[in-house]
Amino acid sequence: MICLCNGKDLIQRRDGTKYKKVILTIPGAAIADTVMGCGSTTGRNMDKAEKFGIELESIF
Repeated sequence: MICLCNGKDLIQRRDGTKYKKVILTIPGAAIADTVMGCGSTTGRNMDKAEKFGIELESIF
């Protein structure tokens, strides 16, 4: 499983060309259900990190 994250502003530009940085992760099996749930849910009207109990960190 590979996960590509681009932040909440991706809603404005779905092709990702607005941003110069993205995050590519390879999540472990222990969080597979969370990753699949987050990836199959839109964040347009909700905070997916809150819904799925994901703790966010600033890395940039």
